[in-house]
Amino acid sequence: MRAGTDAGSLRSPLWGLALSVPLAGLLLLLAAPSADVHWEDHPSHFWLVLGTAAVSTTLAFATSGISLRRADARLFLIVTCPACSSRRSRASA
Repeated sequence: MRAGTDAGSLRSPLWGLALSVPLAGLLLLLAAPSADVHWEDHPSHFWLVLGTAAVSTTLAFATSGISLRRADARLFLIVTCPACSSRRSRASA
C-alpha cells in the first residue's frame, strides 16, 4: 500500500453506495406501486437465468480450484454452500 492512502476510507463509500441503490429501488416500489411494470418474456427469462447460472458456476469452479490449491477447507465449504442451498430450495418447491 502506498503512503498516504487508506483502504478503509475508500471502501466505506463504495459499500454505502452498493447497499443504498437496491434499498432506494425497494423504497421507490413501496412508495409508488404503479412504478412496478409487468414484464413477461419466457425466452428472455430462460437466457437470463442460464447466463447467471453459467457465471455463478464458473466463479464457483475457479474459487474451488483456488481453495484446493491452498488446501483451505473453509473456503471450499463457503464455495459449495450456495450450490447446496439452491438445490434444497428447488427440491422443496
